[in-house]
Amino acid sequence: MTELLAAARVALSAVAPRGVRVRTTAGPVAPAKRFSYVVGRPDPGSWSVDEGPNRVTLRTTHLVVEATLDPWQLVFRTPDGRLLTHQVHDDANFAGQRFGPRPGFEVESLPHDPARRVRGVVETLLLDPEDHFYGSGERFGRLDLVGRTVRIWNRNPYGARSELAYKNLPVVVGSRGYGLFVDVPTTVGFHLGSLSNRAYTVQAEGEELDYYLMAGTPKEIVTAYTGLTGRPAVPPEWAFGLWASTCFVQFTEASVLEVARRLRAAYLEYTRQEIEYYTNLHRQIFGHEIPHVMLLHANRLNADTIEQILKLFEQMKYRFVTLAEAQSDKAYQTPDTYITAYGPMWGYRWARDLNVKVDGRLEKEPPAWVTEYK
Repeated sequence: MTELLAAARVALSAVAPRGVRVRTTAGPVAPAKRFSYVVGRPDPGSWSVDEGPNRVTLRTTHLVVEATLDPWQLVFRTPDGRLLTHQVHDDANFAGQRFGPRPGFEVESLPHDPARRVRGVVETLLLDPEDHFYGSGERFGRLDLVGRTVRIWNRNPYGARSELAYKNLPVVVGSRGYGLFVDVPTTVGFHLGSLSNRAYTVQAEGEELDYYLMAGTPKEIVTAYTGLTGRPAVPPEWAFGLWASTCFVQFTEASVLEVARRLRAAYLEYTRQEIEYYTNLHRQIFGHEIPHVMLLHANRLNADTIEQILKLFEQMKYRFVTLAEAQSDKAYQTPDTYITAYGPMWGYRWARDLNVKVDGRLEKEPPAWVTEYK
């Protein structure tokens, strides 16, 4: 298990029906855990340990871990024998050139120095050509992490143009049916095929590598992960509304309320203009006003202004009828032959089908300050 270091301790334990914990520390006695992201203690369910010649096997409901003692190797499988992954010790080519490090320790000073210090702990696992990995928190690149080195350490990226991020999570979810969660407070590096296309490496700074391997579908893996780290409460309703950042503009309560007032007023005025425009457009196409069918999206703005919107129709001398009565107008019997991926409003479709020339440029756009508002 170790390279150029005398002793190590590997603790393997069942923590959930879909999860096992692997903690590697230097020396024969594991130090006390000083920090942990784990707050939950899920029921591990049924599990067993079988000892045989040169091998110990841990079985849970959804995982089997085989530990070969000499030479040391961990193998992770499903209960039906399907391989999930295993430790890789010989990630080298025919010439002996090593690509990924062996599982073990990164040490400071020379091998014969008894005062050597452990700088980091490494785990190297099998990477299949068809593997894909996702997760690790906030990222600004492609979704699949394979081929990249991901450093888990919160930094302000001042934008979205680098690998830096300030919402990192030391957890990845793989396509082979398992995920990894690393429970250390130090910097964690995932070399997911960036050092080798045969293996990937997990490196933790400091004197321990404490990780959980969880088996299942992505949903089951995330459920197992949050079962360990805790699940947040549902945010209050207001949190799902409009957010106004104060990063570059200093807002006050009064200024935010003023912006909300302007947005509401602009929306109602734009709605009035749209009602008037399509009333005239339909008159141009059919020679008379036709019943409107109103579509309103379910959002906070429409919920806030619905009373004023209904009053707009009343002020413009509209009355409300059933959908069946509205669609009894012959306009709604016009054959629909204009098929596009993103169709325009019905007025323009009808004009095209009936060969009526209309000028869409007369339809006003929302105010520029609204569309450009950040």
